[in-house]
Amino acid sequence: MISNRDYYNKVCTGISQRINCNILKFGITFSRDGSVTKTSGVRKKVECLLDDEIPEDSNSSSPTIPVSIRKDFKDAYAEHDHLKEIVDECDKNILKTVQAMQWETEDSTLDGKEMLKLLKTAPGVGDQVAITWLANIITPRRFPNQKALAAYCGLDPSLKISAKHVTSTVKRGGNKKLHHALTTAASTLIKNHSEMFGKWGYNLYLQTSRWKKATNAVARKIAISLYFMQRRGVPFSYDQYKLISNPSVLDISIDQLVVLNSEFKRYIRPLTAANIQSSADLVNKYLNCQLKEIHGLGKKFYGLVNDFINNQAQYRDLYAQHFKDEAFNEKE
Repeated sequence: MISNRDYYNKVCTGISQRINCNILKFGITFSRDGSVTKTSGVRKKVECLLDDEIPEDSNSSSPTIPVSIRKDFKDAYAEHDHLKEIVDECDKNILKTVQAMQWETEDSTLDGKEMLKLLKTAPGVGDQVAITWLANIITPRRFPNQKALAAYCGLDPSLKISAKHVTSTVKRGGNKKLHHALTTAASTLIKNHSEMFGKWGYNLYLQTSRWKKATNAVARKIAISLYFMQRRGVPFSYDQYKLISNPSVLDISIDQLVVLNSEFKRYIRPLTAANIQSSADLVNKYLNCQLKEIHGLGKKFYGLVNDFINNQAQYRDLYAQHFKDEAFNEKE
């Protein structure tokens, strides 16, 4: 049933891409605002041209679709809509099947409705991701630990090591459908960066400039969350993720931070212009993705902030030593 849904969904996507490619040949760029089949406003504009009407925000000199091939476009839309109805019907049947089943936890079972409700408490997880998860994982008892689970999802990369140094990583194959579902959910979280997984992933992207690395990292957190949620039969909680909660950091002025790490010096001007006066304020805005609008900050800066957060013991020792020496010199 899921395979049929995926097949028809793929065909629908192909039809949508074909329509888009063909209207582009005539200089029609409506698709820049969304899908020519899924986005209602975009589709309405295309259909207006097919009916020889002028879209509301266009003018009479706008490109048009030749009359001789308009029927081909209308037939493509009709085929897309018919297949989309089949996909929707498949989704309904799949949902009913999942809800009617009993799903294993570590030492018990949960009925489908409860299991779906539980899994959807995880960030970025809706019906589609939860169903894809259950259909491919089936039972958490299959996996001895979270590392094995991450490897199955294609989210536990192997390391390439040369002369005792990691030179690169290679993603294992894993389950492609599950990997795609999880990374798609992660990508949406990062784009929105309105909750902790998304903020953490967005900051990772800013530090590395690698979107794929960020989405895989967030997808791994989602996968491990779902694994323990299904295994223990408990809803999602951020309490298990201490590393992405607001940490307690050394609260000093930006000028003092520069004394402890001179690499921050070049960023004093943009930070003070943005009214960021303390390290605590800087870290808070960093974790809440509020630094991206400040001109002059880049990959290196975000790495410095991350280093400051993760090496608090070192910074506290430097701070204590510096002001101890300063106080001693004043007495002398």
